[in-house]
Amino acid sequence: VSTQSTWVRHAAYLGVKKQAVKIAIQMWEDEELQKKTGVRLDDWQLPASSKEFGDVDYECVKLKLKRNDDAIAHRDERINKLEEMLDQLRNGLTDRDMVGNAALR
Repeated sequence: VSTQSTWVRHAAYLGVKKQAVKIAIQMWEDEELQKKTGVRLDDWQLPASSKEFGDVDYECVKLKLKRNDDAIAHRDERINKLEEMLDQLRNGLTDRDMVGNAALR
């Protein structure tokens, strides 16, 4: 087994482990929110007006915004990795490959 494939497998393992930890944290946050407010985040709906907005709503919005920020950060990280992979592929092409690929477009 090559060193490169070992590193690739290890990176994949760490990615799965990171995702599992993220899910566990979200489950814990959901439980804590339910203990604190008596409301499950999945069942909560944003009030129609600011007059109806209360402490429970504040806690739910705070958790929703945190998760949205996490999702955006994850998406940005993924985009950066894909751009790096594209750059590596482009750098690996010879001039002849680039001219041939341009002619195929």
